[in-house]
Amino acid sequence: LIDGGHHRLNIGDAVLDLIGLPGIARDDLTAGVLASYPPKPAGSLRIFLSHYPDHVRRVAALGPDIFLAGHTHGGQICLPGGIPIIRHDALPRRYCNGVHRLDDTGLHTWLIVSRGFGFAGNLPLRLFCPAEVMLLTLRQAA
Repeated sequence: LIDGGHHRLNIGDAVLDLIGLPGIARDDLTAGVLASYPPKPAGSLRIFLSHYPDHVRRVAALGPDIFLAGHTHGGQICLPGGIPIIRHDALPRRYCNGVHRLDDTGLHTWLIVSRGFGFAGNLPLRLFCPAEVMLLTLRQAA
Protein backbone atom coordinates (compact mmCIF):
# COMPACT_ATOMS: atom_id res chain seq x y z
CA LEU A 1 0.00 0.00 0.00
CA ILE A 2 1.43 3.36 -0.97
CA ASP A 3 -1.10 5.65 0.77
CA GLY A 4 1.17 7.77 2.93
CA GLY A 5 4.05 5.42 2.23
CA HIS A 6 7.43 5.43 0.61
CA HIS A 7 8.98 2.66 -1.47
CA ARG A 8 12.50 2.70 -2.87
CA LEU A 9 13.12 0.43 -5.84
CA ASN A 10 16.55 -0.47 -7.14
CA ILE A 11 16.32 -1.32 -10.83
CA GLY A 12 19.74 -2.17 -12.19
CA ASP A 13 21.84 0.94 -11.56
CA ALA A 14 18.77 3.14 -11.17
CA VAL A 15 16.94 4.14 -8.00
CA LEU A 16 13.22 4.87 -8.20
CA ASP A 17 11.54 6.51 -5.21
CA LEU A 18 7.75 6.16 -5.06
CA ILE A 19 5.96 8.34 -2.54
CA GLY A 20 2.21 8.14 -2.01
CA LEU A 21 0.72 11.16 -0.29
CA PRO A 22 -1.92 10.16 2.23
CA GLY A 23 -5.66 10.09 2.12
CA ILE A 24 -8.45 11.61 0.18
CA ALA A 25 -8.85 14.64 2.48
CA ARG A 26 -6.56 17.63 1.98
CA ASP A 27 -5.71 17.86 5.67
CA ASP A 28 -4.35 14.28 5.69
CA LEU A 29 -1.07 15.74 4.37
CA THR A 30 0.36 17.09 7.61
CA ALA A 31 3.77 18.56 8.39
CA GLY A 32 4.54 15.34 10.28
CA VAL A 33 3.81 13.22 7.21
CA LEU A 34 6.02 15.45 5.05
CA ALA A 35 8.84 15.19 7.60
CA SER A 36 8.60 11.38 7.58
CA TYR A 37 9.82 11.03 3.99
CA PRO A 38 13.57 10.43 3.61
CA PRO A 39 15.86 12.73 1.63
CA LYS A 40 16.04 12.11 -2.08
CA PRO A 41 19.04 9.95 -3.04
CA ALA A 42 21.44 11.58 -5.49
CA GLY A 43 20.72 10.54 -9.06
CA SER A 44 17.37 8.93 -8.26
CA LEU A 45 14.00 9.47 -9.90
CA ARG A 46 11.35 10.53 -7.38
CA ILE A 47 7.68 10.05 -8.27
CA PHE A 48 4.88 11.34 -6.07
CA LEU A 49 1.31 10.06 -6.26
CA SER A 50 -1.36 12.34 -4.88
CA HIS A 51 -5.10 12.75 -5.04
CA TYR A 52 -4.69 16.55 -5.21
CA PRO A 53 -2.63 18.32 -7.90
CA ASP A 54 -2.16 21.41 -5.72
CA HIS A 55 -0.18 19.35 -3.20
CA VAL A 56 2.70 19.62 -5.67
CA ARG A 57 3.63 22.96 -4.08
CA ARG A 58 3.73 21.42 -0.59
CA VAL A 59 6.30 18.79 -1.58
CA ALA A 60 8.68 21.05 -3.51
CA ALA A 61 11.45 20.69 -0.90
CA LEU A 62 11.28 16.89 -1.22
CA GLY A 63 12.50 16.96 -4.83
CA PRO A 64 9.69 15.53 -6.94
CA ASP A 65 10.72 14.70 -10.50
CA ILE A 66 7.23 13.58 -11.48
CA PHE A 67 4.00 14.38 -9.65
CA LEU A 68 0.96 12.27 -10.60
CA ALA A 69 -2.50 13.43 -9.55
CA GLY A 70 -6.17 13.37 -10.37
CA HIS A 71 -9.10 14.84 -8.41
CA THR A 72 -10.00 17.55 -10.92
CA HIS A 73 -11.80 15.23 -13.36
CA GLY A 74 -10.29 17.54 -15.99
CA GLY A 75 -12.85 20.14 -15.03
CA GLN A 76 -15.74 17.67 -15.38
CA ILE A 77 -17.80 20.34 -17.12
CA CYS A 78 -15.86 22.24 -19.72
CA LEU A 79 -16.51 24.75 -22.43
CA PRO A 80 -15.98 23.54 -26.00
CA GLY A 81 -12.25 23.04 -26.47
CA GLY A 82 -11.85 21.57 -23.00
CA ILE A 83 -11.68 24.81 -20.98
CA PRO A 84 -12.64 23.73 -17.44
CA ILE A 85 -15.47 25.49 -15.65
CA ILE A 86 -15.14 23.46 -12.44
CA ARG A 87 -11.59 22.91 -11.15
CA HIS A 88 -11.86 21.15 -7.77
CA ASP A 89 -8.33 22.49 -7.12
CA ALA A 90 -6.38 25.63 -6.21
CA LEU A 91 -3.91 25.50 -9.12
CA PRO A 92 -4.53 27.63 -12.21
CA ARG A 93 -7.16 26.34 -14.61
CA ARG A 94 -4.58 25.23 -17.21
CA TYR A 95 -3.35 22.53 -14.79
CA CYS A 96 -6.72 20.73 -14.50
CA ASN A 97 -5.47 18.00 -16.81
CA GLY A 98 -2.57 17.00 -18.96
CA VAL A 99 1.22 17.04 -18.74
CA HIS A 100 2.93 20.21 -17.54
CA ARG A 101 6.52 21.20 -16.79
CA LEU A 102 6.71 23.32 -13.63
CA ASP A 103 9.89 25.36 -13.33
CA ASP A 104 9.09 28.11 -10.87
CA THR A 105 9.72 29.15 -7.27
CA GLY A 106 12.16 26.32 -6.62
CA LEU A 107 9.87 23.66 -8.05
CA HIS A 108 11.23 21.70 -11.02
CA THR A 109 8.95 18.80 -11.81
CA TRP A 110 6.56 17.27 -14.28
CA LEU A 111 2.95 17.63 -13.14
CA ILE A 112 0.72 15.01 -14.73
CA VAL A 113 -3.01 15.30 -14.01
CA SER A 114 -5.39 12.66 -15.31
CA ARG A 115 -9.05 13.46 -16.01
CA GLY A 116 -9.88 9.97 -14.78
CA PHE A 117 -13.19 8.40 -15.60
CA GLY A 118 -15.53 9.46 -12.81
CA PHE A 119 -17.22 12.61 -11.63
CA ALA A 120 -17.45 14.54 -8.39
CA GLY A 121 -20.35 15.33 -6.13
CA ASN A 122 -23.98 14.90 -6.95
CA LEU A 123 -23.54 15.86 -10.59
CA PRO A 124 -23.10 12.62 -12.58
CA LEU A 125 -22.14 14.46 -15.74
CA ARG A 126 -19.11 15.17 -17.92
CA LEU A 127 -19.34 17.76 -20.67
CA PHE A 128 -16.59 18.46 -23.25
CA CYS A 129 -14.27 16.57 -20.91
CA PRO A 130 -13.94 12.94 -21.98
CA ALA A 131 -12.81 10.36 -19.46
CA GLU A 132 -9.25 9.10 -19.74
CA VAL A 133 -6.84 6.56 -18.36
CA MET A 134 -3.19 7.51 -18.84
CA LEU A 135 -0.36 5.16 -19.70
CA LEU A 136 3.08 6.52 -18.86
CA THR A 137 6.29 4.98 -20.08
CA LEU A 138 9.51 5.89 -18.29
CA ARG A 139 12.71 5.66 -20.29
CA GLN A 140 16.27 6.21 -19.26
CA ALA A 141 17.82 9.30 -20.83
CA ALA A 142 20.19 8.53 -23.66
